[in-house]
Amino acid sequence: MPCFDSSSAQCPVKHWCVCQWAFSDYLQEAGGCDAIQTIDCEATNIKAVEAYMAQEGEQKFDDAYACLASRCHLEEASAVY
Repeated sequence: MPCFDSSSAQCPVKHWCVCQWAFSDYLQEAGGCDAIQTIDCEATNIKAVEAYMAQEGEQKFDDAYACLASRCHLEEASAVY
């Protein structure tokens, strides 16, 4: 990713907060869930997860939900509630 102080240099991404729509686009552009870096599951907004579930049937949102579900073990968490 380009560095903030130098657009010609590349900097590693450490913590990158994105909205739910950007995350679903990022997944598509990266080539899927296996191609992205780690997800901070504790920082994932449940409203984003709910929005993905509400958009069921739209491939990019289905993929985003599936990625979060697998990486953050959402099925296991939902069984607790």
